[in-house]
Amino acid sequence: MKISKWEELDDLKNDKYQVRKYCGFIAVRTITESIDVVDIYCDITPKDKILAILKLFGFDIEFEEQPKLSKREYHFVNYLPEDWWMARDADKAIYIYNAEPKNGSNGIGTPVFWQEMLLDGRLFPFITPDRAWSVKELRELEHE
Repeated sequence: MKISKWEELDDLKNDKYQVRKYCGFIAVRTITESIDVVDIYCDITPKDKILAILKLFGFDIEFEEQPKLSKREYHFVNYLPEDWWMARDADKAIYIYNAEPKNGSNGIGTPVFWQEMLLDGRLFPFITPDRAWSVKELRELEHE
């Protein structure tokens, strides 16, 4: 199972244990008695150590690192309206849409509205033709 935020672990279960997330902690507890076996302070514990501990209890979890925006990308995203979208088309260029684009056979297809702007294709290298990103989502990413 791939996770991108620790909150996604909340209420994850296997045959013996359950994972709970609360107040910066991840707790592994027994299902039968609901007793905490381990509490991990996830705000200061390295991700790889947390994953190793959870794997000891039988959870097959990978942490999916979120992309990080460059300073240029961050400033650009904050300039755009929050309800707009960005997508990479089959021509490898980034386009901006004022509504969520529909997924076409050649990557992201025709926008719902015809307002688009071609950007330098080197920006936002993590945006792929199979997924559009909302500006709101992009603003939540870490940045330089």
